[in-house]
Amino acid sequence: MCLKTNIFIKMILSTDNPYYKFSLLDKINDPSRYTNKVVTLFVLKGRLSLLIENEIIDINELEGIVLSQKLIIDQIQTSDGSKILEVVSDKKK
Repeated sequence: MCLKTNIFIKMILSTDNPYYKFSLLDKINDPSRYTNKVVTLFVLKGRLSLLIENEIIDINELEGIVLSQKLIIDQIQTSDGSKILEVVSDKKK
């Protein structure tokens, strides 16, 4: 299951939270990075394109997507100059 949203939500992201890992990425091209993980990707700048179950899903600037751990992502690409906020739900060690 994936959920695409362009609803603006104001919130503070805490780096002290032990269940989330935050990263600011310029490029994503390895779909196996998200195998068996719950991930939120939010496009701050540029564009993100995913191929999931033979369907292309385009995420534009200021849009986001929540990816279930059960999804199989076949391909993932970012446009040149992209900035993607990645939030991985995973217990920090």
